[in-house]
Amino acid sequence: MKSRRKASKRKKVETILAKLRAGRPVEEFKPDLPQGVRFFVLGLAPNAARLSVRFYIEDDFGEIAERYLRHLDRLRIDPPPREDAPSIWRMLIETAVLRKSENIQPNLAGEWMRAILTDTPYPLTLLSMLIMRLRADHDVNALRVAILKSILIKNFNMEVPVSLDPDCKETGYLLGRLFAVYEQIQTAALGRNVNATIKDKFYGAASAQPRKVFRMLEAGSANHLSKIGKHFVNRCCFGEDLAAWLRIKLADNGVEVGPPGQEDWGWYLQATYGGDSIYSGSASQPAPVTINSSSGATYTNPLKLNASATISALA
Repeated sequence: MKSRRKASKRKKVETILAKLRAGRPVEEFKPDLPQGVRFFVLGLAPNAARLSVRFYIEDDFGEIAERYLRHLDRLRIDPPPREDAPSIWRMLIETAVLRKSENIQPNLAGEWMRAILTDTPYPLTLLSMLIMRLRADHDVNALRVAILKSILIKNFNMEVPVSLDPDCKETGYLLGRLFAVYEQIQTAALGRNVNATIKDKFYGAASAQPRKVFRMLEAGSANHLSKIGKHFVNRCCFGEDLAAWLRIKLADNGVEVGPPGQEDWGWYLQATYGGDSIYSGSASQPAPVTINSSSGATYTNPLKLNASATISALA
């Protein structure tokens, strides 16, 4: 009888935690408890033959649950990761060399979990490790971008869209989108079977030296556009006005970018727009808007990269 009651309570707790992990509203699973009942969360880590206390939290269940749900909301991105509800450990693997769990930074898991449950800023070690991996392997995937998005919101108080936002004027975000556009042009001109794309060659350098790299990218895109022909320019994401402006502006002025990671977030949303990495002409594209170039020609813009917003943000 006693074992049956224990099994029933265990099942109830498992159901509550599963709903919490899935991001369901607190009202759906909040236990019926008397006023003032406190919950305790103890974080432990092995330390040779002993245990080390990473954190100890005492608070109302609803408050702890709400903090965790806010964390899940900060991680939301479209297109989403393949895993419906990736664990903290699964996300931390994205910060590790060769994605091996033994290479995860010591204490990072405990510091991040404590920040989530106490609603305090995330450890900046998480950001630095993630940026290092992005610059090293150039793998800008949904999990990494979701982590970057959550850090930008929590630590830098930025308004970060879940999906592609044509009205966002953050400099790094716009440069990331523009980099994706240059890559799309290269793919259209040369196909996918090239030895090294501009992402392979310049992705890390574009964040460190945007003035230098974007000048080279613009010059390369002009050659690629000459192979594609004028028709593709009409299908592309910017007109001659933005390309000419970038040649002058990036040659004469340095471009100051805010918190690191914005360019990765912008690249990911642009490159995967519509849920696919086929960059133009997909069935899910919205109705085009138009951009008037300095030469008087009008270009349709299915991906809605706002040239005037880019110019005003980088000025």
